[in-house]
Amino acid sequence: MFSLLSLPSTLAVLATALTVMAADCPPTANVAGMPIVQNSHRITINSTLNGVSFSFATYVAPNYYDNDDFKPKQGHVWIHGQPRTGNEMVSTYKNSIPKAVTAGHIASEGDVVILSLVFAQPQDEAKSLFPGVLTWCENGWMEGADANEAAVSSFNVIRSAFSYLQAKYPSIDTLVIGGHSAGGQTVQRYAVAQPTDSSPHRYIIANPSSVAYFTAERPNCNTTSTCACISPGYEDTCCSKFNDWKVSPCSTDHEQNLTNLSCRPA
Repeated sequence: MFSLLSLPSTLAVLATALTVMAADCPPTANVAGMPIVQNSHRITINSTLNGVSFSFATYVAPNYYDNDDFKPKQGHVWIHGQPRTGNEMVSTYKNSIPKAVTAGHIASEGDVVILSLVFAQPQDEAKSLFPGVLTWCENGWMEGADANEAAVSSFNVIRSAFSYLQAKYPSIDTLVIGGHSAGGQTVQRYAVAQPTDSSPHRYIIANPSSVAYFTAERPNCNTTSTCACISPGYEDTCCSKFNDWKVSPCSTDHEQNLTNLSCRPA
């Protein structure tokens, strides 16, 4: 079940919406707060998963996304980097749409609708721009961790974003997910954790600083490395977590309880 609320509407129903409690997160002095951005095209999407109601934050484009005559052919979900600047992602993408038309990739600017998700942290100053939404401690959202407020993972939010697009825009025939930097890591791991998912149809993984391996095999360390070992048989302290998620799907102890994960044959 999905519903779309503008910011004023969201404020009006806060008494009955998901209550966001202060999370017991470790200090995050090395992680900058999300910048305050005044953007009229930010929305809160309400959803339900396994009987759990929750809300997640996103920027949206184009400006006429809610018009009755808007019938996009492609639905895109984009994921920000570590600074959580979803506004920059959607602004950059909006600027690229005319170039895509010129290049012949799409017929018109009205062919695409974009959701640029925001995985906020409790300390974000800008969280007041998205009242009542899910939040995550540190970078847990990058690996599919559950939110602080409910047993809903960042991967669940991505899946819900696509379901929302399909329900609101029946005209869509192509779904795309993309991410930059930390968002690229998230997209790659979403693909690993959801191997049988029919949506999205296209994955764009840009500039990730790490990716998940598909097997327990690893390259040899060089002679100058402090980690001179190769799997299987990692015993060194520095390598003790080489096969844990989010580096590998081969671990049987996933903190995120991602039951779809499995180790691929070498």
